[in-house]
Amino acid sequence: MRYDVTKIVKPIDKPRHISLLLPTRGRPEYLDKVFDSISNTVGDAEGIDTWIYVDHDDHVTKQYIHSQSYLRYPFKVNWVLGERTLSQGQMVNVLREQCTTNPGIYLPCADD
Repeated sequence: MRYDVTKIVKPIDKPRHISLLLPTRGRPEYLDKVFDSISNTVGDAEGIDTWIYVDHDDHVTKQYIHSQSYLRYPFKVNWVLGERTLSQGQMVNVLREQCTTNPGIYLPCADD
C-alpha cells in the first residue's frame, strides 16, 4: 500500500471544519482520554470530527468499536479499518484519503 499525498487532490467543503487524523493500535483507554480531552476543550462539536485508523488484526480496538461507547461524545467518530502499515505516516495518509468531510484543516494527532 503506497500513497503519494501530493497527488491526493480533495475539495474543501467546510473551510472552518477540523478533521483529526488519529492512528491507534490496542489502546482504547487512550482513545477515551483523547475523546474526553476533545469534549472538554472544543467550543463547537459540529466543527470537528475524528478519523481513526485501526489495523484489521487489532481485536482490542475492534471490540471498543463494537461496544459503541464512543457514541457518547458530541462529535463524529469515523473508523477506517485496514491492513497493518509500515508507519503512522502511512496511516495518516490513508485517513486523509478516506476522510469524506473535506475540511479546511486536517490535523494529524496521536492517541496519547
